[in-house]
Amino acid sequence: MAIVVAGEKQRSPLFAISATLVIALVVGVGAYYLFFSPAPAIEKIIVSQDLQSISQVSKVNIDTQAITESATYKTLVPKLPALQLSGYGRANPFLPF
Repeated sequence: MAIVVAGEKQRSPLFAISATLVIALVVGVGAYYLFFSPAPAIEKIIVSQDLQSISQVSKVNIDTQAITESATYKTLVPKLPALQLSGYGRANPFLPF
């Protein structure tokens, strides 16, 4: 009786290299189109009204000093009492109970 031990066929490293290159190519092309490709022409031509109004709002300058020094602002009174800070938690939270 003869015992036949068949050795494993060794794969060619060509398959692993080509698969790695294909994956790297797909990731590279996806990254280019996601981050570096120019905007399509339709997006440059059509700008919605929402985007135009947002750009106008972003250009508004608010004078906070004029607001905080106005008589109306100074007449405002808080309706809630100030919070009292008390000791909370344990001095060493890692001690067992």
